[in-house]
Parts: sequence; structure tokens; C-alpha cells
Amino acid sequence: MAAIHFHKISLRNFLSYGNNLTVIELDKPGTTLIVGENLDSTSHGVGANGVGKTTIINAITYALYDKPISDISKDKLVNNINEKNMEVSIEFSIEDTEYTIKRTRKMKAGAAGNNVYLFVNGEDKTLDSATNTNNKIEEIIGIPYELFVRIVVYFASHKPFLDLPKADQTIIFERLVGLTMLSDKATDLKGLIKEIEMHIQIKKTKLDMLVKEHERHNIQLSNAKDRMDRWEENQKIELQTLLDQRDVIENTNFDQQQTLHDELVIINEQLTHQVGLSEKINQRIREYKRSLDKEQKELVHLKDNKCPYCLQQYGDAEQKIETLEEHVLELDENITTNTEELTKISDIIDELEIAKRDVAKLITVPSLKELNALRTQANTLEAKIDTLEKSTNPHIDSYQELLVVDLEEIVYDEVNLLTKELKHQTFLLKLLTKKDSFVRKELLNKYIPYLNSQLHYYLQELGLPHHVVFTHEMTANISQFGKELDFGNLSAGQKARVNLALSLAFSDVLQRLHTKINICLLDEVLDFGLDAIGAKAAIRLLKQRAKDKDQSMFIISHRDEIGHVLDRTMIIQMSKGFSYINEQT
Repeated sequence: MAAIHFHKISLRNFLSYGNNLTVIELDKPGTTLIVGENLDSTSHGVGANGVGKTTIINAITYALYDKPISDISKDKLVNNINEKNMEVSIEFSIEDTEYTIKRTRKMKAGAAGNNVYLFVNGEDKTLDSATNTNNKIEEIIGIPYELFVRIVVYFASHKPFLDLPKADQTIIFERLVGLTMLSDKATDLKGLIKEIEMHIQIKKTKLDMLVKEHERHNIQLSNAKDRMDRWEENQKIELQTLLDQRDVIENTNFDQQQTLHDELVIINEQLTHQVGLSEKINQRIREYKRSLDKEQKELVHLKDNKCPYCLQQYGDAEQKIETLEEHVLELDENITTNTEELTKISDIIDELEIAKRDVAKLITVPSLKELNALRTQANTLEAKIDTLEKSTNPHIDSYQELLVVDLEEIVYDEVNLLTKELKHQTFLLKLLTKKDSFVRKELLNKYIPYLNSQLHYYLQELGLPHHVVFTHEMTANISQFGKELDFGNLSAGQKARVNLALSLAFSDVLQRLHTKINICLLDEVLDFGLDAIGAKAAIRLLKQRAKDKDQSMFIISHRDEIGHVLDRTMIIQMSKGFSYINEQT
């Protein structure tokens, strides 16, 4: 754990200090009483307020943090008589590294006259802006302003810690025991998590695009193969058709086939003729049979001497019967003759059908049209077959090109690793941010007992019988003789003792946890609420602490009578509106 060792603070035209450079040595182990004399009021220096004692603390906090401990705007820090050329610089070291911070205001007109400079081992390391330089300085010191002004410097007029709102107490306490380190880590983790999530999203987007590219390529490859296969299949079918046609041509006797087709035409014509005759004879036979049936019925009625039409008595029936009987015989003979003729025609048709089947069996080319087409194709068929057999699939090249396309491999290893890392970092973030996480509890368990122990020690040394104990909820419980009290129940003197004890105990925790610091400045802690006994107890405690911790302790006070008790005295004199330092050992 590196220690911060402050060497000196230099002032020019800062508040009540004038144009002459004032240098205050800070590395003075032991106790130094700072008192004031106002020579502008009386020749004996009576009335020591406003002479520039607290200005030393303001200069230190302004130099380090760009803001004074008092409620003063930065332009009002410039000496109100000279009104320009303000300079404040502080020198300190951390291990073997020397630092100097210098701040100026109104060195020239406008903002250009207000500057901050950071020197490291004599080299100018000032950053590109005041904000960045200030952040760098606080990073180097490692102590936030809120802790510094309650622990390294102690301002009695500051609102007591236990009078602060609970939220403000928690913030200061968390910074003291390092819980803000967890918050800072959590902030860093959130940034890291966001970055990991962004990388995962980028990787996933790339993988999604890659998957789609692979899918698109596979579809193109499948379509190309289908086109290639379809072409091959169509070629086979077309070639086989041509080969079949060639076989037909080679095995075809065109003259014979022509003759057979001619014979088939004649047979079909004869069949058509005979079928037509057959239909006509059948028609005649049907007509003869209808007439025969009719006349036979008429004969039946005439033989009963009745008219065959009206069934009345018919007088001349004999003659009519004779005529009808002759006609019936004629019809019967006609039916017999036509039936015999029909039988002959049926035999002819059967013979023609047999002949047709026999001829059809010998025909290998179904029609004359096809036969003529084969004659025409015979000369070009071989050329077509040769062309087809030598033709190359036009889709092979595109298919081969797609086969050799070198697509980036789809690999999820990086996404899986990042996802695993994201889960890990998210888990860590929960550990850092949850109020009941074991990390927070571990830090509190580590430092709260030590804080309470130191606080108890200082309260005893200051002669206060009260107990002040901090809980793991970062709240303070005050009790006396077993009865709980509020901070408001304490008297002004008791509050002063508690405030001083808290500041010293907080300082112990800070230096144990973070950084050892060689200075401590206390402003009027002996002047508010402490009676003579309380002041003596406080002085005894502060002297022992300065000795034990080898600290340079500066105590601003109006109690001139304690000067002989402390190691040295620094007198701040006000003369003609300006402050000067008169040191006495």
C-alpha cells in the first residue's frame, strides 16, 4: 500500500495572501499549532479571525481537487486587492514518484488565464483538458474529495457526519470501506457486459448472415444439380427415342410396309362396303317382317269376315284373303332370300376381318404418315444421334463452380465463449450490486469491527462514556449505560468528541485500506464544544497519534494557551490586508 507524502504548499495572491510567494512546509512530523494575529485591528494582534489560517486548508483542497473546503467560488479565491496572478501549487510523492500540481487563475484575461498543470518527476503530464487532468489527479491521490475533507483535513464547522442524511452517510461510508470500489467495478462490468453483448450481437448477426449464405448456396447448388440431372434425363429420353426410330428404320421394309398399308386400305374399303350392304339388307328384312306381321293380322280378321281396320263386318272378304295370302307368301320368300344373302355377306365380313388382322400383324409402322416421316428422317437421324451423343451438359460448369465455392465455415465457438463470459460477468455484477452479496458482507466484516474498535478507543481517550457502534447496515447506534440514544441527545461537547473520534477512526480505516498519508489538518476542533478537560484530552490524544503515526499534524485554534503543549507554533499575521506566516519552534 503506497503512502502519500506531502511536502509543501505554495501560495501567491490566494485569498488573503499577497503577491509574495508564501511556502508552507507540510512535512513536519509532530504537532503544529496554527494561531492568528490581526495587526490591522490592534498592534497586539487581538482579534485573530479572518487572518488566513483556514486559507491553508482551502489551498490544499483547491490544489488537489479544484475546489476549496469553504463555500467560495473559484474566481473569489483570487486576492481581492491584487485581483490577478493567483497561483497555488502543492508538492507530494508516492513511493519514488514526485508530483507537483499547480493551479492558476487570472494570469491573463479570460479563460486562458485559468489553468491546471500536472508534473510527474519534473515532466509536464498535463492532459488535454482541465476535467481530464482533474480526474487524473484524483486517480493518483486515490481518495475522493468527500473523504479527504472529513479525514485528512477536519473542518469543525462542517456538518457532523451523524447529522447528514442517511443516504449521504451511506455514500461516505461506502467510499471509506471500499464499497464504492465495488460500484466502480460494477460500472466497469456494465461497460464490459455491454461490450460483450455488442460483440455477441455482431457475431450472431455475422453468423446469421453466414447461415443464410450457406442456405442460399445450398439452394443454388440443389437447383443447379436438378437442372443438370434434368438435362441428362431429357437427353437420355430424346436419344433413346432417336435410337428406337433408327431401329425401326433399320428393321423396316418400306415397300412391304407400303404394300401392306395399301392392302389394309383396300380391306378397310371392302369392309366398309360389305358392312353397308349388311345394314341395307337388315333394314329390308326388318321392313319385310313388319309388313308380314301386319298382313298376317289382317288375314286373321278377314277370316272372321271383319274389316281388319274397323273390325266391322266385311262383305268381300274372300277375294281380299286370297290377295293377302299371295302377298304373305311373297314376303316370306323375300325374307328368306335376303337372310341367305345376309349370311353370305357376314361370311365375307369375317373373312375381311381376318385378312385385316393378318395384314395389321405384319405392319410395324402404325400409319402411312409415320412411314413417310421415317423415310424423311432416315437421312438426318444419324446426324441427330451423333449430335446428341457428343453434346455436353451445359449446366455442369455452373454446378462445378458452385461446388468449389469456399464459404466461410459456420463456427459458434466464439459466440459460445462470449456467452459463457457474459454469464460469468453478469454473475459477478450481481455479486457487486446486490446488497446482501457475500462480497459486500466480506468487506464490511473486514473493516467494521476495526472501525468500531478504533472508535471505541478514541471515545475512551476523549473521556466520553458513550458507545458508538456501526452496524453492517452502515448505520451508527449510540448508547449509554445500555440505553439507545440519538445523536441529537448529545450535548455540544459530547458531539464534538464523537465527531473528532469519528474523524480519527475513519482516518485509520482509510489508511489501513487505501493509503497512508503523512499530514492531518484540524480546523478549530478544540474550540467548539470542548471544555478545558475535553480540550486537554483531545490534545493528549492528537499528540500521541501524531507520534505513533509519524504524522505532521496542524491544529488551527484560538486557544493560545495550548501553544506550549504542542511541538511548535505557526502564527498567521494579518497586516495591511495581507497574510504572512511567522513560524516559531
